[in-house]
Amino acid sequence: MVRFLVLFSYLGRNFSGLQVQTYSPVKTVVGVLQYAFTKLVHQIDYPGTKDQAVKFVTSSRTDRGVSALCNAGHVDIYSPKILRMMRVPDDFHSRYNALSRSYVYRVCCLGNRNVPVPTALDVPLLERQTCLIIRQQLDMESVQKAAQLLTGRHDFRAFTTPTNRRLIEDDASNNNNKDDDEESDIEIESVKDMEVKVQSGQGALDEYVDYLYGGRMKIWDFHFRAHSFLYRQVRKMVGAMPRKPSKGE
Repeated sequence: MVRFLVLFSYLGRNFSGLQVQTYSPVKTVVGVLQYAFTKLVHQIDYPGTKDQAVKFVTSSRTDRGVSALCNAGHVDIYSPKILRMMRVPDDFHSRYNALSRSYVYRVCCLGNRNVPVPTALDVPLLERQTCLIIRQQLDMESVQKAAQLLTGRHDFRAFTTPTNRRLIEDDASNNNNKDDDEESDIEIESVKDMEVKVQSGQGALDEYVDYLYGGRMKIWDFHFRAHSFLYRQVRKMVGAMPRKPSKGE
C-alpha cells in the first residue's frame, strides 16, 4: 500500500460540493476522484482489492459552487512508485510520441573464479535484485571498444531472438510495396541509432565494496539510448561483451 499526495483544482459550478453525499447521488469532487482511483485499482487487480472502494481524504472542504485553485488530498493505493504526473493533450501517446528510451543494465563481476555458480548471496545486499552476477571480470578495454562499435546506426537483428527476427523479416516480405526511396519494414524495425556507454556503477559503495570484498568485486553500468529497442536486445548485447577468461579456458 502506497500513500500519494494529490494536488487538484476544480470549478465549483461543475460539482455539488466537495464531499461525497452519502444519501444523494449527486456529482461531487471527492466522489469523482474516488471513482477514478477505485477504477484504477480494480484494473491493476491486486489481491484483496476487487470489492474495495478507494478513500480520498482532502485537506480542505468547500461548499457547493465554491472553486479551488489548489486543494490537496491523499489516497492509499497499491501502485508502483509514481515519479511525476502531468496533463497532456488528448492525442498524446506514451509509446508513439516518445523521443528516445534509455536503458541501464548493471553487471556485478565477482572477480572470484572459485565461485562455480554465483548467487545473490555473493553480492552486497543493495545489489541483489538490481544486477546480473558473473564470476569473471569483464575485459574492459575490449568492452569499451565493443561499445564504440555498437554506437551509431546499425541493423541490430542479430541481437534479438530468432523468433522475433523471423517475425520482422516475415512482416517485411508481406508488405514489400514500398518505393525505392522509402525505408523497408526491416529497416524501420531493426535499424537503430544507438548510443552505448559503460562506466563504473559503484559510486558511493566503492569504499564499502572494496573493504568487504578485497577489491575483487566490480559493478559496471551499461547505458543504452535509442528511439526503441528490439525484444531482448539489451541483454543480448551485454551478454556478448568480452570477459576475461577463467583459468584453464
